[in-house]
Amino acid sequence: NPLLFSIRGMRLAHMHNAKSREHAHTCRKARAIFKLRYKKNQLSGSVVLMQLPGSLNKLHLANNRLSGSLDLTRLISSMARLNAGNNSFSGTVNLSQLSQGLKGLFLSSNELSDEVFISDKLFKKLSVRGTKLIMRIE
Repeated sequence: NPLLFSIRGMRLAHMHNAKSREHAHTCRKARAIFKLRYKKNQLSGSVVLMQLPGSLNKLHLANNRLSGSLDLTRLISSMARLNAGNNSFSGTVNLSQLSQGLKGLFLSSNELSDEVFISDKLFKKLSVRGTKLIMRIE
């Protein structure tokens, strides 16, 4: 099953996490979520990035066992930083249709491969080490 980032799913995950019960009130108004950290949790499966809360601007998925493809063209416009490094994502990624607001993209140590064209003004930070991505600056 893909890991769906929906508001309902985040509430349920938050409420079922014993450590987070004391902070469950923070998830009641999901519109207020700005940052999600799911790093180093040994999560596995694929990820669908289409149902993120509109206020979210940072998503950390690094150091898990996530796999499948990454459709970055469907990221919400408020997303400023996405860290999906050190997983098992594979296939190609389209970096030509990203939101202008995305300033940090970390895809290192995945099984991604393709020749991608990017604008030199698009990112402040871009990390693709440990992939087979060939970057071409436009």
